Amino acid sequence: AAMWFGSSALARNAKVVEYVDGKARFVVDDASAAAASAMKPKAFMAKGQLGAQAPLGFWDPLGYCEGITEMDFKKLRSSEIKHGRLAMMATIGFITPFYAKLPGYLSPSKD
Repeated sequence: AAMWFGSSALARNAKVVEYVDGKARFVVDDASAAAASAMKPKAFMAKGQLGAQAPLGFWDPLGYCEGITEMDFKKLRSSEIKHGRLAMMATIGFITPFYAKLPGYLSPSKD
């Protein structure tokens, strides 16, 4: 019997090859193949994530989250937070000059 780290004949004789977390997993016998197929992860459901609450529930009018992976969902969520924060800072930068101005002139010819 070949060890798992032994010859590549084990990989050649594998009946199921799956990639889990970027690593290949080889299944050689039928019992292991059945166990591997039973261990497949459930599909990611964006509707069950934190933030979906009444009265809107899960709001995705353009369907960006249909068939999406968890990592893609987290990337979209962090991008949304980043862009929201930038928009808030831009709004403050637009309103602040109405209430306060720095001393001096913008043109060096006025000095």
